[in-house]
Amino acid sequence: MKTILIAGGTGLVGSHLCPFLRKQGYEVRLLSRHPDKVRDYSAYRWDVGTRQIDRAALEGVDAVINLAGAGIADRPWTSARKRELITSRVDATLLLRDALAELKVKPRRYIAASAIGYYGNRADEWVDEDSHRGTHGFLTELAVAWEAAAQQIEALGIATARLRIGIVLAREGGALKPLALPGLFGMAPWFGNGRQWYSWIHVTDLVRMIHYLLTRPTLTGPWNGVSPSPVRLKDFVKTIARTRRGLALGMPVPAWLLRLGMGEMADTVLYSTRVRPRRWLEETDFRWLFPELEGALEDLLRAPRKVPAGFGLLRRSE
Repeated sequence: MKTILIAGGTGLVGSHLCPFLRKQGYEVRLLSRHPDKVRDYSAYRWDVGTRQIDRAALEGVDAVINLAGAGIADRPWTSARKRELITSRVDATLLLRDALAELKVKPRRYIAASAIGYYGNRADEWVDEDSHRGTHGFLTELAVAWEAAAQQIEALGIATARLRIGIVLAREGGALKPLALPGLFGMAPWFGNGRQWYSWIHVTDLVRMIHYLLTRPTLTGPWNGVSPSPVRLKDFVKTIARTRRGLALGMPVPAWLLRLGMGEMADTVLYSTRVRPRRWLEETDFRWLFPELEGALEDLLRAPRKVPAGFGLLRRSE
C-alpha cells in the first residue's frame, strides 16, 4: 500500500480526492491546523504562520499532494487578505520544502496545485502549457510565486507536476453555487460584456487528473487542469439556467459596477483565459468523463448524487 500525504485535503477538491485515493488502495494522510477535528483519515498538525509541521507526517510517504490555499474570492482583497492568500500558498509550499529537504529518503512524487491565473487576462487568445505568464495582476503574481515555490521542491530531486487548475465545478461549493443560484429563477446574469472565456473542470475529472499524474512520475512540469471545451461567460450562465429551468433571461452586470463593489477582486470574474489542455491531449491517453459543459452541468445540477458512469471502471493505470 502506498502512502500519500495531502495538504489542503479538507477543501473542495481534497474532499473528493481523499475517498477516491482510499478506494484505489492508498493510505491517505492529511496535514491540518486542527488534526483533532479530522475524521476518517490520519491527520498531522502543521501551522504555516509559526512554521511548524509534524515531521512524522512525512515518514514513509511515497507522494505529497499540495492543495493548500485560502479561498481566492472568499473575502475582499485588502492588503492583509492578499498576504494571507500568498502565505497560504507560497509559504506553505516553502514549509513543505524545508521539511522534505531534511528527509534521508524523500517521496518520489510531488503534485502542486496552481491556477490558470498564471496566464492572466488574455481576451480571445488560446493559451497552453507552453504559453508565457501574464504580464500584470494579482492573480498572475500569485500563481507565478506559487509555482516558483513548487520548483524549489523539484530542485530537491522530487518529480514535480504543477497543475494549473481552472474553475472547479462541484455540487458542494466553489464557483458553481453562486453562478447557479440565479438559474433557479430562470435568470442568467453575466459580468461585463460576457464575452470573456471561462476555462472549467468537473471535480471528478480533476481528481482523475491528479491520480493520473500520481501514477506517472515521469510526467513533470506544468499541466492545465481544465476541460478541452472552454466557454464564454454568457454561454456559461445561460447553460446553467437552461439546465435548471429550461429557459434563461440574460442580465448583464456592468464591469464598472463590479469594480465599484469588488475592487481588484473583480478580476476573478472579468478576466478572460481561454486555456487548452495541450499536454493532456497530445502526451497522454487521458479522457475526460465530462468534456462538455452541458454534460457536466447535467451531472451536477440535475442528476442524483451518484458515481458517474464509468468512474469505477477506469483502466488500472488511471
